[in-house]
Amino acid sequence: MPIYEFICNDCWEEFEELVFNLAAVKDVNCPHCGSQLVEKKISIFASRAAGGVNYSQPGPSSASCGTSRTST
Repeated sequence: MPIYEFICNDCWEEFEELVFNLAAVKDVNCPHCGSQLVEKKISIFASRAAGGVNYSQPGPSSASCGTSRTST
């Protein structure tokens, strides 16, 4: 059951909706104004796979940001 992002074409309110199946996307109404003229937004998501990059945690390069390292 994915959560989709929508935008209302009447009041321009952006909202999220839990949709039980893809066919139910056409039944989504704007919670702000009740309009049926809503559009599913294209969403970007991050997934974490084994050995993948974790974008929610700072990496080793960002820990040294703003400091310079010099070897002597």
